[in-house]
Amino acid sequence: MKTNHLHFNTILLGLLLFTVFSLSSCKKDEVNPDYVGTWAATGSFNTGSVNLEMKDQFTLSKGSYSEIILIKDPDTNKWLEYMAQKGTISVTDSTINFTLLEVGISTIEPITSKPTGIITYYKKGQTQYDILLSEFGFGETVTSKYSISGGAITLKTDYNKDGDYDDENEYASYLKI
Repeated sequence: MKTNHLHFNTILLGLLLFTVFSLSSCKKDEVNPDYVGTWAATGSFNTGSVNLEMKDQFTLSKGSYSEIILIKDPDTNKWLEYMAQKGTISVTDSTINFTLLEVGISTIEPITSKPTGIITYYKKGQTQYDILLSEFGFGETVTSKYSISGGAITLKTDYNKDGDYDDENEYASYLKI
């Protein structure tokens, strides 16, 4: 009789432990915020001698971002990575605060003067990081208002701090890819 009682207690303890572990490992399914994903916009610009297509592609996650600027090689029609940046984000309501941690640039092929598409990254504190920030006018922190509608994210950033988003490059829309 003692053996049956011990066996019953062992089974009861096993079921209890299984139930506890099952319940404690169940998390409420987390839903990603609407801004999480990869977004892209295309455009073109004139270098003086040639009109180049450009793609601005960025990925937002819950705490970080990465952005890559690609240029389409007019000879091959291939997209080449040209510039990039990585950092952290914090989001409150409809505001995203971007903090830059790394900036990168493609090496240039010496004969063709075209980007190779191989990005070299520089971290905050490195001399090249500061040079690239100055050269391209990147800010280390940027605050943008965002909205999402119909598979597109719109970012409004008052770069010149004049209280509006009416100036060049202060309003941009990207499609989710």
